[in-house]
Amino acid sequence: MSAVAAYERLHEAIEELRTAAESALASDGELMSVLSVTEGVSRQLDYLTVSTTAALQRRGTFAERGYRKPEGALTDLLGCDSYEARRRVVAAEQACEQIGLDGTVLPARLPATGKAFAAGQAGLRHVEVIAALLNTPEAGRITDWQRAGLEEQLAGMAGEYSPGQLRKLGTQLLEAAGRRRSRA
Repeated sequence: MSAVAAYERLHEAIEELRTAAESALASDGELMSVLSVTEGVSRQLDYLTVSTTAALQRRGTFAERGYRKPEGALTDLLGCDSYEARRRVVAAEQACEQIGLDGTVLPARLPATGKAFAAGQAGLRHVEVIAALLNTPEAGRITDWQRAGLEEQLAGMAGEYSPGQLRKLGTQLLEAAGRRRSRA
């Protein structure tokens, strides 16, 4: 299926959701359902944007077109602010596979987060929070094993907590891991 045909089908589905939401007969339950569905679709679209960005980065497409940084390509192509472009590039670099200098496919730096993002359990902001937490000096002081465990734990919690709550819980978990490491 072409991107144009997929867009047309998606547009039709969005129109159906809009009709359901704007119906005077819609119950509170139906409106809550529309809200949940649209958030799920939004997360899936964010993941698709990020994974496509990662694929274009792996292929070198942005560089071939004269962009020194992928953020510049995204701001031009998508018309988004540089902050939004940077958020997507960070997610692509952290939650998606990369290509090594020798051409081999490397796993995502944050594989559990990438899986949660792909499944719609984590949103773009969740990915950003987890990446930021695991790139702090505190995270650099714990073992790789602790870091991997913490990443899995945070990715698992993303579906239950807002990004702000996840940042707070992650900071506490990171501090506790650092204390355990210093006592060892």
